[in-house]
Amino acid sequence: MELVVEKPAKLADGRHEGQIIGVKYRHKPYEYTDLEIASEGIVLKAGYPTFLSEESKLGQLLKRFGFVIAEGLKVEVDEITGRGCEFVTTTSGKFANVIPDSVKPLMRAPNANSPKLPAAQG
Repeated sequence: MELVVEKPAKLADGRHEGQIIGVKYRHKPYEYTDLEIASEGIVLKAGYPTFLSEESKLGQLLKRFGFVIAEGLKVEVDEITGRGCEFVTTTSGKFANVIPDSVKPLMRAPNANSPKLPAAQG
């Protein structure tokens, strides 16, 4: 297998803007839903346990982005892809970590130095 050497996912600690570019699901060692967020030329991940309720971390995230979360409803989590967001990072070792509870919709137009991001839709 041939691999390409990549730049470490490193950002300064603090608030950043980005775009959700994908949703991936992990099953080992636990079931997690990972958002892939592009910002400043790198891709970061924010992980949420794959359990959906009004009070769960995943449910709270989706409600922040305008999804209706109610018992018995089916929700297409992948529809969050393409939305602009803001989030906070902290550094652990040499890598930036997204604080999952900090991910929220981008509520204003990005500044002139930010990438063009689509508006959040409910």
